[in-house]
Amino acid sequence: MDGLVEHSTYAMPDPFLERITRAALEVRATEPGRSVRILTAPLTEAELRVPRLLPTTSSVQMAATLFISRNTVKTHLRSIYQKLGGSSRLEVIQRAVDLRLL
Repeated sequence: MDGLVEHSTYAMPDPFLERITRAALEVRATEPGRSVRILTAPLTEAELRVPRLLPTTSSVQMAATLFISRNTVKTHLRSIYQKLGGSSRLEVIQRAVDLRLL
């Protein structure tokens, strides 16, 4: 699953790939033994829109989808990484799954 999520952001937008990635994330979220940890700070309403796109889109695609600038996406991502306690895209995605944000 990790490889699928990691590489899906580099692929061309594809509805089938998005469905597979989302299904893999749903399976991961329901795995036994997954603990839900508390956020260091709550995500803002604007930040909550970003994690949903994180597994399947690049920052440029996120900006276009959300109708915001690429710099705004980067600012949101920086804040999300800090709040979720992740140092890589994959860690943040896994943490978002654990917290049921995806």
